[in-house]
Amino acid sequence: MSKKEERLSLPNEYSDIDKIDQVKFLATDVLTREKKDSPEKAISGSELVELINQYYPDHGVNTNTLWQYLSVLANSSDNPINKPGRNKGFYVLSKTESKAGLGIEPEQEDESHRIQREKLLYPIFSQWLLGKGVKRIKDTSSGRNQDLGTWGNPDITGIIIREVMGNLQDIEINTLEIKTSISNWKYSIFEAVAHKRFSNRSYYCFAHPENLIPKIDDDLRYYAEIYDIGILILPLEDKIYKKLTSEKGSEINSNVLTEYSATDIIEYFSAKKDNTHLHFRDRFLKALNINTEGELREWGVLR
Repeated sequence: MSKKEERLSLPNEYSDIDKIDQVKFLATDVLTREKKDSPEKAISGSELVELINQYYPDHGVNTNTLWQYLSVLANSSDNPINKPGRNKGFYVLSKTESKAGLGIEPEQEDESHRIQREKLLYPIFSQWLLGKGVKRIKDTSSGRNQDLGTWGNPDITGIIIREVMGNLQDIEINTLEIKTSISNWKYSIFEAVAHKRFSNRSYYCFAHPENLIPKIDDDLRYYAEIYDIGILILPLEDKIYKKLTSEKGSEINSNVLTEYSATDIIEYFSAKKDNTHLHFRDRFLKALNINTEGELREWGVLR
């Protein structure tokens, strides 16, 4: 009997688990046995269902239910079954890929290398702000705002002036906190949350392997809902992502992201416009050396 004709026995506890967990077991086991462990080795849903039926003919899950739960599992972060997108196949994630999807913290890196990598992403996310009608944009990452304390300097700040008949009525401050990866996000996301003291729309932004977008930790969206911040993701080819997050940060090529633009960014969660505390907004503007209306109108304008 060939490998694909091999028939296997179901584990004793199989009948006691929920239907979705049965499908998770079947798909994970079959993909692992078939060594479908990368996007290049991925197989179609039809092939996967056929293999499940060959290996476990007595699994007891009807075909329609198999299809439905395979789709659910591929878009959930709590299992290794992945299907990167439309017209893509199914495969099982390696432990390293699973960690990348869930945002498990990697080994610590040199601070200067981390900042260098992050700055490569600034132009792309700044383009995104520009496309949203924000015409005054600056890199504010290097400022050390002692007045506002810890996490008082967003990586990118954009300002919208609201006018009526040429008279200034209000301003809207947008801030971006940018990371090269989702690693340790349950800590670093609070940098973006802290900016809400003075920012009307605060965003947490990061690059991510495009094949692993469906496996991003579901909790990320819940955090965004709770704290009213936006989430922006730049999906990257696996080889580009690895270059961006390479240990040899000092050797990274500044042209590594030349093929990417704001149109590639996914607005994973939209930022709701909030009112800021005027006290903190005034202090933030002063930290940007904006003390008058004239300075405000000149600040960050693209030349």
